Amino acid sequence: MRLALDRPELISLAAGFTDNSSLPVDLVRQLVDQILSDPKKGQAALQYGTTLGSTELRIETANRLQRLDHLAGVAKSPALNEEQLLITQGSQQALYLLLEAITDPGDIFLVEDPTYFVFLGLLKGFGIRTRGVATDHAGILPEELDRKLDQIEKAGELDKVKALYLVTYAQNPTGRSTDYDRKKQALDILRKYENRLGRPIALIEDAAYRELEFDPAKTAPSLLAEEEHRDRVFYLGTYTKPFATGIRVGFGHFPAQVLEKLFNLKGLHDFGVSNFTQVILCEALKSGAYEAQTQKLQARYLEKASAMEAALKKFAPSNLTWEFPRGGLYIWATLTDGQSTGPKSKLFERCLDQGVLYIPGIYAYAEDSGRQRPDSEMRLSYGAADLPALETGICRLCEAISDQEVRTEH
Repeated sequence: MRLALDRPELISLAAGFTDNSSLPVDLVRQLVDQILSDPKKGQAALQYGTTLGSTELRIETANRLQRLDHLAGVAKSPALNEEQLLITQGSQQALYLLLEAITDPGDIFLVEDPTYFVFLGLLKGFGIRTRGVATDHAGILPEELDRKLDQIEKAGELDKVKALYLVTYAQNPTGRSTDYDRKKQALDILRKYENRLGRPIALIEDAAYRELEFDPAKTAPSLLAEEEHRDRVFYLGTYTKPFATGIRVGFGHFPAQVLEKLFNLKGLHDFGVSNFTQVILCEALKSGAYEAQTQKLQARYLEKASAMEAALKKFAPSNLTWEFPRGGLYIWATLTDGQSTGPKSKLFERCLDQGVLYIPGIYAYAEDSGRQRPDSEMRLSYGAADLPALETGICRLCEAISDQEVRTEH
C-alpha cells in the first residue's frame, strides 16, 4: 500500500482495495438525506449506540443470513437469534476479539494451506502457533485435517488445539469456496478429537467474501444453516466488502457461552460501532439498496476477473498457471518450474523495476514445522486497478517472469 502511494506509476496487483468506480456515492447520499430529513430519526442516528450493536441491524443481519442459507437449498430451520450477533468494526475486529476471548499464548490454531495472511500475523501477535492443512478446489481436505490432528495428538499437544480457521467463500488468497459437505466433515472430525479432550475445538467460519461470489445460485450454505451447529461455530461476516469498504461494519454470530466475554471485551475496545453508520446500513438493507449494490459488485468483479484472465491468457509464459476464482478480488497463480516469488526473490525485484506489484504466496502459508512453506505462488488482485491497468500490469508481470526465466537458463 505504501509503495502504491509513493510510486503512482506502479500498478498494484497486491493491495486488496475495492473498485473505486463501484462505490455507492449517490446511494449513500440519498440514504443520509433520508435519515437526516426526519429530525427524530436523524437525532437517534447521531446519538450513541450500544456495545452489542443496533438491535434493528442485528435483526436485519440475522434475517439476511437465514435468507442466504435458504436460497442455498438448506431446509428451513428455526430463525437465527439476533441476540447471538455482535456488530463489530469490520470482520477484522471480530477476529481480534475472538482471539482475546478464547486463546492463550502457546495455543495451536489449524488453518488452511494457504490462508488469509493478515490473520496469520494476528495469530503470531497473540503468541499462537499454527499448523497448515492442505486444500484443493473444494476447500479443506478432511483426511488431511484428521491426519494433522492425529500428529498433534501423538506429539502430546492435543490439549493446545483451540480452533480451526476456514475462509469458506471466494477465499483470500485463492478465490476458492468450500463445499458444504467439506465444512460438515471438518466439524465431525473436530468433534471426534473433542471427545478425547473433554472440551470444544472452535470452528471459525470467516465468510467475508460470501456476497462477492460471482454466481450466488451456486453459493454453499453456511454452517449456521443447521441449528445443531449454531452453538459450535464462530461465524464472521462483513458489510464492508459487499457494500462499501469505507463503511467499516462487520458482525459475528457466536456461541452463546462466549458472547458475554466478547461483549465485555468489545466494551473495552470502543463501546460499540458508529451508530450513524449502522443506521445507514439498516436503511440500505430494508430498502433493497444493499441487495442491488451487491449484485452490481458481483457483476463488476466478474468483469475484472475475466479481464485479468484474458490478459494472462494473452501474455503468460508456459510456466505460469492460475485458477479462475469463484468470486472475491483475487486470482491465485503458480510458477510451475519452482521459481521463487518471495519478497526477496529476483522476480519480485524485477517486477518492481517493471512497475508492477503482487503479493508473494509464501505470506499465505502458516509457519508449520511439519512442512516447508511453498514459495512459487502469488496473489494477484483485480480489485482496485481499472481494466486498462489490469492488462498493463499483467503484461509487465509476465515480461518479468519471462525475462527471469531467460536469465535463469543462462
